[in-house]
Amino acid sequence: MAVHTRRNSCEIGVAGRPRSIARIWLAFAPKVLALAFLATLGPAGPALAAEDGPYPVWWSGELELESLDRVDRRLRRDLWLDFPDGLKLYKKQGDGHVTAQAQNCESLIRLSEEGYYGGGSPDISVQYYLLSVCQAVALLGQAEPARVSYLRDFVLNMDAVNYLPAMVNIYASCTFVCRAFYANKGGVPLAKFDEIERLKITDKNGLIVWTGAWRIEMRFVARGDFTSDGLDDLLLLSSGGATEGTMGGAELYLLTRDEPGAVLRVIDPEKHLCPEDTGCR
Repeated sequence: MAVHTRRNSCEIGVAGRPRSIARIWLAFAPKVLALAFLATLGPAGPALAAEDGPYPVWWSGELELESLDRVDRRLRRDLWLDFPDGLKLYKKQGDGHVTAQAQNCESLIRLSEEGYYGGGSPDISVQYYLLSVCQAVALLGQAEPARVSYLRDFVLNMDAVNYLPAMVNIYASCTFVCRAFYANKGGVPLAKFDEIERLKITDKNGLIVWTGAWRIEMRFVARGDFTSDGLDDLLLLSSGGATEGTMGGAELYLLTRDEPGAVLRVIDPEKHLCPEDTGCR
């Protein structure tokens, strides 16, 4: 591609490793999604007032977390219960590479931050999907019940694109990520930033969005106060990619809003910029 990309597996063959800890996703699904939700996303309704709190922490069964007091145990659990060797990762070193095994969430997060990557498209896909899940579990370790919520009435329905921030789409180039970064600052919703061609509600509280040759599925995986400011926040997992070919990605976004009916914003949006794109900060 003529522009720098940060979320496609083609980068691996060119540079030897991903330019960023982006989450590649190529139709991979976790083995077990059966744990029960502790709460459900209710129907849309009026925004709840501050005195209606506290609001309990919620998370999806996709995270495979039994309870908040078992976050550390979940992070140390084998990535796959029937495959204790874990996931083999590589890191470029000189003219060759070194290898390491990611056996659980703790080692996967650490090795990914150190620049290790999967050895091929399937392994890269698994690595970055699991990395997003593991990061969500780790964030739940600091979650608290929210005192104020302007999100309890927010669901991923056909109207959600008018309130989701533009940055939650997974863009194939650093240029578009930079544009979405400033749109997030300006409160521009996804519907006004992208030309949306089609929407579909999934049976797992998710929303699929088609924009041109791009297909993204968004779903909430956790909710609570993750920043200790008293406000309710949402963890949104956005995954998908090109409708033709294998380019794809996944990213975990922390969202909130300060008043009823406002466009949501990504918290700490700098984390989602390309590392080399210093002109966008």
